[in-house]
Amino acid sequence: MEDITIRRALDDYKAISMDYWNFADRTRVEYQNDLESLVEYLDNSGVRRMGDLQLAQIERYLVELEGRGFAAATRKRKLVTIRSFSHQN
Repeated sequence: MEDITIRRALDDYKAISMDYWNFADRTRVEYQNDLESLVEYLDNSGVRRMGDLQLAQIERYLVELEGRGFAAATRKRKLVTIRSFSHQN
């Protein structure tokens, strides 16, 4: 699983896990948006494989979101989304 790209893992998550967990339509949209934003951040940081993803990168992403003015509740939701995604991969 470590050799899979983060983009591929996201595609699998959207196609398989979201259906399996029967996410509501709004939850799907929010999770997809949250994860697309994360993948873009990671891609810009040079992290493209699940095996290269580390907690420190997620922490830096959350700090960046805070710096961009995202509310604490929004950052928490994004973290819940990231946890859901990372536990499936």
